[in-house]
Amino acid sequence: MNVSGNGSSKRAPKERVTSQQAQFIRDTLPDDPQEFRASGAAVLWTPVFDLDSSLRGLFKTDMLTQSKKLTDTLSTIADSLGPLR
Repeated sequence: MNVSGNGSSKRAPKERVTSQQAQFIRDTLPDDPQEFRASGAAVLWTPVFDLDSSLRGLFKTDMLTQSKKLTDTLSTIADSLGPLR
């Protein structure tokens, strides 16, 4: 992100996630990613596509594959938060 306007780039300082925030994230993620994959895409994207069907064209793969990518990403995020305390 270029914040100086002169071509140099600076990154904002990293903010740490508090243990309460990390626990909240873990609590809101599904216990079983496989279970979410089966229905998650439909629950997540159906309302979006109902509002604007042209958005469907943004996805080059089927929704089950998209759901797997999403759950893999969410799992990586949860894992990066460190162990439960």
